Amino acid sequence: MRRPRLVWRRVPETGRRAEEPVMQSPVAVAVFKRVVDARLRRSEEGQDLLEYGLLIALIALFAIGAVTTVGNTVNTVFWQSIASNF
Repeated sequence: MRRPRLVWRRVPETGRRAEEPVMQSPVAVAVFKRVVDARLRRSEEGQDLLEYGLLIALIALFAIGAVTTVGNTVNTVFWQSIASNF
């Protein structure tokens, strides 16, 4: 990172020279902000694909859980009642 440009001025009390940073113009700050934003902007194309993948994985987990629960219920209700009749 570059140091800000410094300007020499005389301090009235001591008569010595002192450094102080120069204020940047609003136009220069706006241009700098645009340049930085353009360089640091990230592409969000891959983010959508990742979100869809996570959503599909979550739906698959719920589906597996639901099928397992229904399977255990069917086993308990039907097969155990059939087995108890024989």
